[in-house]
Amino acid sequence: MKKTSEQQKKTAPKKTLVPKELAGLVTNAETIKYEFNMIELPLFWRDNLIIKNMAKRYNYNEGLFLEIAPSADPESGEKIPQEYDEKVFIAIMRLFNRQGKKIETTIPELMQLAGVKVKSMDVMYGRTRESLLRLEGSSIKGKGLLYDADKGNRIDAVEDLRVLKSLLFIGAESFSEKTLAKFSSPQGRKIKEVVFLELSDLLVKNIEKKGYLNFDVEKLLGIENGTARKIYLLIEKWRGWEKTDSLKRSCRMLAGRIPLSWEDKSVSGTLKVIERAAQELKKKGIIAGYRMTSEKLVKDTEIEFIFKEAKKESRSTGHEDLQITGVKYKGRKK
Repeated sequence: MKKTSEQQKKTAPKKTLVPKELAGLVTNAETIKYEFNMIELPLFWRDNLIIKNMAKRYNYNEGLFLEIAPSADPESGEKIPQEYDEKVFIAIMRLFNRQGKKIETTIPELMQLAGVKVKSMDVMYGRTRESLLRLEGSSIKGKGLLYDADKGNRIDAVEDLRVLKSLLFIGAESFSEKTLAKFSSPQGRKIKEVVFLELSDLLVKNIEKKGYLNFDVEKLLGIENGTARKIYLLIEKWRGWEKTDSLKRSCRMLAGRIPLSWEDKSVSGTLKVIERAAQELKKKGIIAGYRMTSEKLVKDTEIEFIFKEAKKESRSTGHEDLQITGVKYKGRKK
């Protein structure tokens, strides 16, 4: 029997409406919300100059500064955040998608979500534990630099940010087998402890207020070169702000944001590091190409990233034109 129009309305599948701000972002790929401060600020150091008990202060134009001091906890290595810690942060943001700001996990699960290739489980276990302690204990203090999505601008006052608001390790013997079974453990490894962590209030608030960009996790972790990964984060934000199919920046500015050393004796080496990163981005199809040019001094070298198409939108945070004018080390330096 043929259905009436009224019956057809009742049995027709309901349409799922996608909010405009999410249009084009809903895919089968897993994405994470990468908060704007974590993209723009030079938080994960990428060379071997950092040693124990050393803090760094970045001086910007306009009298602004960013100071990063290490955790005092001996188990953290007493160093400021490193390149590996960025991968651990990405793993945490994957869990944030599933659990919200209060997260329960294990170190093997974090390693798996961070795409860690395990050669020595004990070594990488200890390294990941140290990373968590650095993310919780390292102080990130900024004057006029930390972006507040609620206000739609940077915070004028001196503000202290901890990536993790809280962190707690509890031995596995305190939990039932049923509770432990809910955590993934690569290769069936025995769980030693459960990790309870909470993301900082500022990062959570900014994410809730759309102060972030979506990134494909597989693509992000597939970039093995840490410098290339950071450049990818930066240029995705900047090119959306400029709404263009190419993007030119001074290598000095880029080195400051990654961050890489820009002392007189290190400039040539840093330029090679940036070029290798650009080559990897091109190889992976993230950029269509790049050009490095220098009219006079090597220190004046610029790099232009070329894209297949322009990106349509990205919120400005006021970081885009800021320049780092100098870096000071507090504590011992090699």
